[in-house]
Amino acid sequence: MKTEIYNIDFNQFVHILGTAHFSKRSLYDAYLEVDRLKPTDLAIELDTKRYKILNNQCAPCPQNQRCTRKCEFIGAVEALTNRNVNIWLIDMSKSQIIQRLYRSQHRYSHWRVLVDERDTLMAARLAWVVTESLKKKETPCVLALVGAAHCEGIEALLREPPSISRNLRLLDLSFTPPTLIRRVAVIGD
Repeated sequence: MKTEIYNIDFNQFVHILGTAHFSKRSLYDAYLEVDRLKPTDLAIELDTKRYKILNNQCAPCPQNQRCTRKCEFIGAVEALTNRNVNIWLIDMSKSQIIQRLYRSQHRYSHWRVLVDERDTLMAARLAWVVTESLKKKETPCVLALVGAAHCEGIEALLREPPSISRNLRLLDLSFTPPTLIRRVAVIGD
């Protein structure tokens, strides 16, 4: 990892909500967690392209307010209303995932790409978000919405930050910061 992150238990600043993507329950849970935590940052398991596709499909839809097929990611963003919150995209792009899957020839490698590599990259990006806030003397409260299969791995990595750097090297992953897609401005800022 080329960027410095603190060697602390990041779980004190990162709250991970495991979801079953596109389920009514996950949408409801995302709304509740945003309301309960009032996070400074919202991190979602998407890349820019997938986020835009989901956002573009939901925004112009005439059933937008009554839709039952809305994903928890878009629901959580809507639940922020006009709170001053950074929204980060923390996942690999679909093309990166496909590229890494193509290079792997063994069954265990598919699990490695789909879970282990993505856990490592998402944990690195979450640790970076927290570290950047702490450097500014801010107290971060990050809500991360990820598939339930990623919770345990990400939490373990955030608990032991040296393992993030070690995994990045072992898995031959390049760290890039997460993508900031929006900072909601509050009226009067």
